[in-house]
Formats: sequence, structure tokens, C-alpha cells
Amino acid sequence: MLTLEHVDVFYGNAPALHDLSVALEPGQIVALVGRNGAGKSTTLRTLCGLLPCRRGIRMMDGVDVTGFGPEDLNRAGVAFVPEDRQIFPTLTVDENLRMAQVVRRNGDWTIARVFELFPRLAERRNALGQSLSGGEQQMLSIARALLCCPTYLLLDEPTEGLAPLVVAMMVDAIREISNSGVGLALVEQNFKVPSALANRFVVLESGRIAWEGNKEEFDRKQGEVESLITA
Repeated sequence: MLTLEHVDVFYGNAPALHDLSVALEPGQIVALVGRNGAGKSTTLRTLCGLLPCRRGIRMMDGVDVTGFGPEDLNRAGVAFVPEDRQIFPTLTVDENLRMAQVVRRNGDWTIARVFELFPRLAERRNALGQSLSGGEQQMLSIARALLCCPTYLLLDEPTEGLAPLVVAMMVDAIREISNSGVGLALVEQNFKVPSALANRFVVLESGRIAWEGNKEEFDRKQGEVESLITA
């Protein structure tokens, strides 16, 4: 389990997260939802070590990893796919994927397997990153993260700006990744995506948890939860 326990996070002197506690289990999809500026991306960046905890602790599988940076957490099994994707534009798809294997852990994710998950990448394996469409770049960014063989995968806006058909393909891929046993934390403005995927929902407001519950609780209180996001 990957957790933040009573965490405070700051950007300089500005508080961003307040007494925040979240947990992610292998095979689970946790959706972090809320209005812009609520702290969703900040939570992902804290989980993967890009932001330090001013107060509180970060735990991974029973080990205190509060002091770990992003490289240490990646080697331990936490992969992060940022909103801007950060692929190498002058490398081919194949080269981007091979770069990810530099810090590879033991696991089942191989280049052949990510090509099965995203067949379009196999078709475009010799294309430069800068020539890919937005959807192809997102596929590549997720595939590259999977080649680290993570236990936990953090996705920041994976369907932003994508055509509806590509969004549907991405939803299927995320579900397949979860079914393989990977725990996913998902930030997504298109609320239809977490509604279709998540086992648990955490609604953030001004860096604090405004509501949280499982899928059944969310279904019973969907109107109430959506009002917290859209009000």
C-alpha cells in the first residue's frame, strides 16, 4: 500500500495540502477529483516524491519512505505520468521505450506487452516522438512508465485533449493495467473517466479532503459529490 498520512505540503511558503491522508492499494483505482487548484496534481507529485512532506509521512508497503526522492521511489515501484507527458521528442517510439528500461525492476511489463496494450505504438515504433499525435504521445508516456514495472502508477490527466474514440481506448487500457495488479491513482477532469474506472473516490477542496468513499457510496451520493466538484 502507498499512503500519505496527515501530510502538509507547501510550495515555498504557500500551503498546498493540509493534513491529507490517502491510500492506494495494488489493483485499486483511486480517483482524485476536484476543481482546478484543489490539490489533485500536488497529491500525485507528493506520492511520487517530487514534492517533500513538510509534516506527516509517506509509507510504501509498510516502509517509511518520507525521505525518498522520485528516483528512489521509482526504483521501489512508483511511476508517475505527468500531464505534459515529457516524452523525448527527438527519439523514436522504440528509443523512448528502451530508455525506460534503464531503471527497470523485475516484472512482467516488456516492450512486447506494451505494444499489445497499445497496438498503435507498434505501428509507429520508428516515428519520432515529436511527430506523434496527442493520443499517441499519451500512450507512449504510459507505456514508458509501465516498463519500470511499477506496483503503483500515478496518472495526471491521461485523457486531456483527446478525441472521444481515443479516450475510450485509454479507459480500456487503464482498466487492463489495473486488472494486472497495478494500483492506479487517477487525476482526470473528464469526470466520465473516473466514474467508469475508480473503486474509490477522494474529493479535494483547497488541499483538504471534502469527501471520500468507495464506488457504492459514490453511486449513492453522485449528485452531492459532483456538486463539490462543479460548484
